[in-house]
Amino acid sequence: MNGNEATLTIELQKDLDALRQGYLEHAPPDVVATMGKAAEELIRSGIVERTVPVGSPAPDFALPNAVGREVRLSAVTARGPAVITFYRGAW
Repeated sequence: MNGNEATLTIELQKDLDALRQGYLEHAPPDVVATMGKAAEELIRSGIVERTVPVGSPAPDFALPNAVGREVRLSAVTARGPAVITFYRGAW
């Protein structure tokens, strides 16, 4: 990771931390507890050890987009950087 990437990573983390704090201050306590429990379950599952480390290239994959069309990561990154968001579904 070069200096610019490191700076962007630090700034992104600051922004994410601020968003999280704002959420925790305004979300209903039962929702925060449910999400915390789900996060703990994921950590205990060992999924963290199977993630791609920060700064490492993501493996190529294809997933359906919001309208069901398959999108391949390599096709998106050929045009520039990509942001990937996952929605867990119903809580």
